[in-house]
Amino acid sequence: IQAMQRLPTIALALGIERSKAELIAFLQNSLDDDDEVLAAMAGQLPALGAYLGDVRLVLPLVETLMAADETLVRQEAVSALEAILQ
Repeated sequence: IQAMQRLPTIALALGIERSKAELIAFLQNSLDDDDEVLAAMAGQLPALGAYLGDVRLVLPLVETLMAADETLVRQEAVSALEAILQ
């Protein structure tokens, strides 16, 4: 959970290209993780998109999280989408 809460910091340390190639792939592979981890991920996706230089890169992650079974994950994903759209 703490790692997910630090996604923007991790992306900054990796740089744009490595984040696009490696961090996004890692997050896609983590979509079957614990619900609390997924909720933390969803909460950080808008900020992460800003560090990637293209917020559209996180939209597939948000879309998948919006279809999660757990209500908390869906709510965080919807909030993330609202923040991205603003």
